[in-house]
Amino acid sequence: MTPERAPLPPPHPTLRVSVVVPARNEEALIGSCLTTLAQQEGVSAEGYEVLLVLDRCTDRTEERALEVAAQHPDLRLYLLEGPGRGSGHARRVGMEEAYARLLSLERPTGLIASTDADTVVAPDWLAAQLEASAQPAALHESTRQRGRR
Repeated sequence: MTPERAPLPPPHPTLRVSVVVPARNEEALIGSCLTTLAQQEGVSAEGYEVLLVLDRCTDRTEERALEVAAQHPDLRLYLLEGPGRGSGHARRVGMEEAYARLLSLERPTGLIASTDADTVVAPDWLAAQLEASAQPAALHESTRQRGRR
């Protein structure tokens, strides 16, 4: 049985995005994932956080993640325990925590983003998502329709 983690500290008052990353035995790849998240352009370090959901890892995923966080002191990295039932369940744990954190700031329209632990996101990934989420839904639909031609 995995020991309980201490509760997370309160979110930064300017938090706009909570990124959920489920991980199970991703020691070899989590470093690249977190490094690209730490180096996001177009969004302040205080404006986002990363919730890494460790889904019963048996390797050094946690240790590697903490090493990356130490190399990027502005990265707000928080570790959560997953239920050990796969990435979907782990992602849900992270999304529920992200929603609660944004809601605690009275920011129900904050953005919850998610990527996988073996993914390297673009340097403007979060900025692009924030920009897209600020657009009216009708614009998203018209853009999607144009792409189907």
